[in-house]
Amino acid sequence: MFEFDQESTVTPLSCNVKHIFHSECIEQWFKTKNECPLCREEITPAGLKEFSKNIEIELQKLSQNRSAVNSDKESTTGKNNTNKLQQDSSVFL
Repeated sequence: MFEFDQESTVTPLSCNVKHIFHSECIEQWFKTKNECPLCREEITPAGLKEFSKNIEIELQKLSQNRSAVNSDKESTTGKNNTNKLQQDSSVFL
């Protein structure tokens, strides 16, 4: 069994999102068995496809949420800078 690194391509299984394997290894496993190596739950192609679709949807939501948070931070920073500039310029009035 090998550790995961930054370069690893991994596949989580539909039985449990924590059951993650190197993609190459789990593909070999599925050639002989259609079950999770950890919990022995049956893994079907349809189940994997549905699971993969759900993961993609969740990742898109996370990405959108991060974009919104970053946008809010930039907006707040811009407002703070404008307020500071107004305060600083009032000294000259």
